Parts: sequence; C-alpha cells; structure tokens
Amino acid sequence: MKIAICGHGRCGKDTTSNWLNDNTTLCYQESTSQAAAKLCFDALAEKYGYKSAQEAFDDRANHRVVWAEIIWAYNQPDGLTLYRGMLDAGDILNGIRRAPELLALQQNSMIDLVIWIERDVPEDPSCEITVADCDISIPNNGTLEDLYARLYRFARAVQMLPSLFDRVSGLVDEIGAEKQAAAEKQAAATEKTADTGIPDPE
Repeated sequence: MKIAICGHGRCGKDTTSNWLNDNTTLCYQESTSQAAAKLCFDALAEKYGYKSAQEAFDDRANHRVVWAEIIWAYNQPDGLTLYRGMLDAGDILNGIRRAPELLALQQNSMIDLVIWIERDVPEDPSCEITVADCDISIPNNGTLEDLYARLYRFARAVQMLPSLFDRVSGLVDEIGAEKQAAAEKQAAATEKTADTGIPDPE
C-alpha cells in the first residue's frame, strides 16, 4: 500500500509518518521537504545565505510558499518527478501541498490512500490541499498517546500491522545482532590481551 499524509504545517505529519514506519509494514524514508532540500538549497542559498541543504531544511517553515513553488517547478511536466523517486524507495509520501500534484498521483494510481491530519494550527498558505481532497481524516488535537492510539486502530483496521511471525523474526534479528556485537567485542578484547598481555578493562 502507498499512502499520502497531508495537512497544514505543524499538524503532525512527520510524527504520523514515523509511527507508521516504526509500527506497521509501511516504509517511510523522508518527507517531501527533506527530499527537496537540495533543490531548494540550490535555488535559495544565495538569497538567504544558507551554507548547506540541512540549513535550508531547518529554515523551511519560514518559506513554505517558496518551497512549494520550487518543488512544483521541478515536478513538471506531469507533477510527479520528485514523487516517483520517493515511492520507489518507500510507501509514504509526507508533505504534498499542491492539489494538482495529489490529483496526478491519484490519476496515475501511484497512491492508494490519502490521509489528512487534523490539528488546530495556523492555516498553511502553501498547502492547497484540504480535508475534502483526502480519503480519511485523523484528529490530532489531544496528546501524543491519543494520536498513537488512533494510528494503531487505523493500522489494525486496514491490516497494516506486522504479523506475529514478522514481529518474532524482528526480535530474533535484534537478539542475534546484539550477540554478534558482544562476540566481536570479546574477540577484540582477547586479541588485545594476546598482543599486550594486559587484559582490557571492562
């Protein structure tokens, strides 16, 4: 399943995307803003004095409209250039702001579901998408735990939670990695002791 997470700035899109990545079968790599940071850095570095793409990314909240325009121009002619690469690498598009881009994704069957995160935050002038453009809305005006509970119920309803086999396999992999790391540390300590005759302090 491929999904898009939409909403105004500071509504909880990143939090939602990260929770879905950590707790469901979906993979989330980065937001559209993170993916577009290099584009926007190249376009805005001289104007705003940025020294790196990360610095431009950290300042994105102050220039959301300009960022949306840069991404829009890059995505031409069909509005999908940036998103094709993101969907090749993951399952979640977080931060689409232009309605024509969302429509193009839907018409090309590149996403299966659009989720609006509803929160009482100032209206984002760079976001053309509204709750009416989305398939479902998830409220986020309570605590973080409230949001996580709603996301869990949503994931359970659409059967995106990992199976028991997947959870057990993941636990086994984590235990195996911990044992491997401990064995490598012990081997290194043994080798150092053999070379110097002095035990490595714990």
